[in-house]
Amino acid sequence: MELERTERGTSRLRTIRGSEVTAAGVEAALDELIQLATGPRFSGERLSLLGQETVAKGGATSRSGARRHSARRWLIGASPPVEAEALNLDWLGERLFHVASPVLALTVWRRGILRGQLLLTRPVEGALELDRAWEPARDKPALAAELGSELGRMHALRFLHGDAYARNLLVTDAPAAEGPGIGRRVAFIDTWAGGPAGWRSHALRPLERDLGSLFLGAAEWMEPDHQRTLLRSYLDARFENGRPVRDMDAWLAAI
Repeated sequence: MELERTERGTSRLRTIRGSEVTAAGVEAALDELIQLATGPRFSGERLSLLGQETVAKGGATSRSGARRHSARRWLIGASPPVEAEALNLDWLGERLFHVASPVLALTVWRRGILRGQLLLTRPVEGALELDRAWEPARDKPALAAELGSELGRMHALRFLHGDAYARNLLVTDAPAAEGPGIGRRVAFIDTWAGGPAGWRSHALRPLERDLGSLFLGAAEWMEPDHQRTLLRSYLDARFENGRPVRDMDAWLAAI
């Protein structure tokens, strides 16, 4: 993905676009994109933009959010949420995770303050959030095993999802037919809070945070046998990818 900086009136714009999106295409749609990024906040809307169907979220940044994200950018070089999410989804997709592939991230800045954001991703067709997909799932042990394996592989790569609640873990009816995540039912979205460097701030955001976030809700509707299947599959994936869990008691306590 390519980061570009431009100006439009009093605004400074940062765009990160996928390989299939041209600079000319962004320029032609820029007024509409800015309007979405600086208008009322929204999430999960399907919009036809840049010549394709997308799932969009964004809107004007709240006063407190603008201060917080702007300060994080200038003090520690942290990316705004939509930029972080686009880069993280792209990173995962390159490593064959099934994700909502990023199309475009746009941030609007005025006087050094983040005023608005917009993220466009490709739809994950036929997908339901994990908690909604669980009850009617035909093969729950296989689904639990795949989820555990994918999270284990992700953590073996030292990538922290950062927001791994059931609403951000999608399940498709059939394996992906092509592209990243081929053959996998579980897809990941909303990765803005984590990243491949998440492990460096271990004290604040350990990898176990993802499993803790998942079980915070899943313990109510996922049967104990399936929870055990998920955790065994996770441990196997960590081992198979060269980063086994060495202290089981500490690991479980952290979750």
